[in-house]
Amino acid sequence: MDERARLWPVAIPSKLRGTRTAHWSEVFPAHRLPVLAKTVLLVALGAWLSGTRLHPYPLGATIVVASVLWLGLYGINEYTDLTLEQRLQPAPFGLALAVSFVLVALLGSLWLSHILTLLLLAMVAGQLLYCVPPARVKRWWFAVVLLSGMANPLLRLECGATFGRHGIPISLVATVILLHVGATLRSRGLLRRRDAGFGYRVAPPVAEAAGKTFTALGLIGAWAVCLAGIVPPIFLSFVILATFFAAYAWSGRAPTVDRLRGGWIWFAIFTGIGLLVLIYRG
Repeated sequence: MDERARLWPVAIPSKLRGTRTAHWSEVFPAHRLPVLAKTVLLVALGAWLSGTRLHPYPLGATIVVASVLWLGLYGINEYTDLTLEQRLQPAPFGLALAVSFVLVALLGSLWLSHILTLLLLAMVAGQLLYCVPPARVKRWWFAVVLLSGMANPLLRLECGATFGRHGIPISLVATVILLHVGATLRSRGLLRRRDAGFGYRVAPPVAEAAGKTFTALGLIGAWAVCLAGIVPPIFLSFVILATFFAAYAWSGRAPTVDRLRGGWIWFAIFTGIGLLVLIYRG
């Protein structure tokens, strides 16, 4: 019996089965690179809000190890998707490189803080549960919401707060989680047909209404923390753009996740601007 079928016996539609060997570079697709900007921004934001001095060390090192960690974790996710969903044979070098990124990040974090290492280990454990068999909890839409929508953004914020003088304002934490949960529910809705084809537990129709509610509450919170001065005024431009993007994402004019990913490059650009603002204000 095919080892993949033994570990995860999900019937894959014939039109989705692959026959070629995937190059190792496909473990690190281009659309994942802008997503790394989210890690950078959340770590820096968590640091700024907790009173951490925005200095190349230790904050700069924290951002580097967190980003390297997620580069590796995204690679592991892509490798398992290529193997289990598309039935391709990715070159083992891709997996080895992804695992190496994770190990390097964990070792690097030991030089910075044991608390930071524990936070990174929590993200590693969550991602392995998320995509690696036999658990592979991404088969259930609600598990994706718990991990991608709640746990991971909170852990990224806490990585930045490792060296802080005080906690992160609960209003900001709630805002970040609400926005992530809304975005996660939107993606699960757009992937409903794909998930059904893979035998996943598909998000119910009510998840769409819930996603709109979470997104709206998150945007209200984002406007509130900006107007209250909890974050620098420049972040109001992010909120304005996020409001328009959320309206576009939920309007139905973005019928696929790939279409939505086209906007991530702009997020990466504005993340760089936001990071410079935080460093200047720090």
